[in-house]
Amino acid sequence: MKNEYKVSLDPVTFEVIRGGFKYIPRRMFESFQKMSFTTIIYEIADFSVSIYDKDVNLIGQNAGCPIHLGAMSFSTRECVNRFPDMSEGDAVVLNDPYAGGTHTPDITVVTPMYYEGKHAGYACARGHWIDVGGGGTGSQAWGTHIASEGFRIFPTKLMEKGKLNEYLVKLMQNQVRMPDRVEGDFMAQIGCCRIAEREMKGLIDRLGFDTVVNKGAKEVVKYTESIFREKIRKMPDGVYEGIDYTESDGITGKTLEVKIKLTVKGDQIGIDFTGTSPLAEGAINSPLANTHGAVLYSLCGMLAPELPINEGLYKAFDIHVPEGCFLNAKWPYPTIGSTTHTATKIATAVWMALNKAVPPEKAIGSTYGECNWYIASINDPKTGAPNLISDLPSGGWGACSSHDGMNACNDPHIVSALLMSAEVAEQCHPVHWLQYEMRPDSGGPGKYRGGVGMVFKFKPKDDMLLSMETSRTKIGAPGTQGGGRGSVQYVLKESRSGSYKTIMGRELDSNIEDLSGWQMSLRSDVKFEKGSSFVLLTGGGGGYGNPLERDIALVQKDVIQGYVSLEGAKNDYGVVIEEQTLEVDEESTTILRKKLSEDSSFKEYIQGPRTDYISLEHLIKNRPDKVMA
Repeated sequence: MKNEYKVSLDPVTFEVIRGGFKYIPRRMFESFQKMSFTTIIYEIADFSVSIYDKDVNLIGQNAGCPIHLGAMSFSTRECVNRFPDMSEGDAVVLNDPYAGGTHTPDITVVTPMYYEGKHAGYACARGHWIDVGGGGTGSQAWGTHIASEGFRIFPTKLMEKGKLNEYLVKLMQNQVRMPDRVEGDFMAQIGCCRIAEREMKGLIDRLGFDTVVNKGAKEVVKYTESIFREKIRKMPDGVYEGIDYTESDGITGKTLEVKIKLTVKGDQIGIDFTGTSPLAEGAINSPLANTHGAVLYSLCGMLAPELPINEGLYKAFDIHVPEGCFLNAKWPYPTIGSTTHTATKIATAVWMALNKAVPPEKAIGSTYGECNWYIASINDPKTGAPNLISDLPSGGWGACSSHDGMNACNDPHIVSALLMSAEVAEQCHPVHWLQYEMRPDSGGPGKYRGGVGMVFKFKPKDDMLLSMETSRTKIGAPGTQGGGRGSVQYVLKESRSGSYKTIMGRELDSNIEDLSGWQMSLRSDVKFEKGSSFVLLTGGGGGYGNPLERDIALVQKDVIQGYVSLEGAKNDYGVVIEEQTLEVDEESTTILRKKLSEDSSFKEYIQGPRTDYISLEHLIKNRPDKVMA
């Protein structure tokens, strides 16, 4: 169906404006990253920026974390509602989960944009701060009350007519574990918003205030809406259900379900979360802003990844989140895991529903579905002060009808975020980076294989307290169209002597069906003594299609490249490969594939919980007798 919307501006002017609304956030992004004082922002890029028209409609963004996209609109509107007459030089800050925020470490700054005294819109910068106080390292307390998650700011003037609110800055410095970063990161966020205003002035200088601000903003939004609605009209009307779950809330160990009904009717989509589990005692409750953000990026990522994100997308779908469910957080329910943990489950449920609505060739297997966000506090031997390090160890993405899933890549809702390099980690933090490599057999088996996860290991130079969230430790990411699940995740502490202790999830040496020793997969301030190491085995993505239909040459290539072991090739794909030559035994392969295709338990096996064929001793390198003391 051809897009019938006609813009009122001439095509050249329209494209210049549309390009300008993409360029301005890109400039904001670059400047924020360069000005920040904290590795989680300037190295990992856990931040996002956006611009809005005078009526607070989103017109452009650049996301380090796609989960921020929809949520930042809530934050900006809260700031504008609180201060509707912001002056030139003003800046408003918030992080309150119940007032447009998500979790407390996401600090949002909003400034007005003016042109020759006329209001032209708003700029917004959100950054994940390494710590905002509270009861756990990096504010990851995993408690039962929002008070444990640090300093909570409702919309407040951070700057007024160019003068910084020194009182607020000092108040914030008194709350956090690394106070020397506070003023610098505040000013970086304000500075990148000032750059947005400067670039907007340049665009208006070229084309005129009325053309850009009054006409162009509306036209860009309407154009995006029309294209998105066109894509929805191509889907069959109907009601499609999806479900995912959290393994625990960090307190009770209860499984909480995310249930959705996705209704397609004409050119509109409805998302209904009725049936989702009630508010959680632990810290995985999701504020409405975060829930809307997860729906936005999951819908757009699958249906219209090429479209610029702006207000036009919101107009094409409706979201119903019932009161009392854990995706509609209310005070004082804690929310620290909302953006990094719960959002992944929302997205997976949306994708599982969409897989039923789109043609099979457009379906996708699930990603490893977790951020694996950790924050560690280590006593710096040089200064004696606490040094905080945070990262997001990656896993595998789901496969689709044309190719394998991406290997060792951040989950989609933080996909633009980067992995911290060993060089930066060791330069900025008191750690030794010991291992960062692919985890064989972790990708879900399929005609197209799920992306593989990784084996990650580092050793602190002194005692360390580690707070972390993970999931998929009971059963891995689901595949689609007959594809198998990715592997489960493991979180371990390696002692000075080389022994291992499970600190989250299932016991490493237990039977894959045995969950009797399973431990909570969200924990705060786990102690690592000097000389011990942190080890994480991340999961793979779900597979696509019958693994017995995978090209034998691709299985052989996977074995050669280390993505699949010899045993994995045999058990998961029915391909027999000679150990010494790595050549395929074609006769044995034909016999084995026929046998497995007739075995009803094979499908149950690949779609059940999966772990490693390779022993721990071979997976984990740099054992204590080989590393620095």
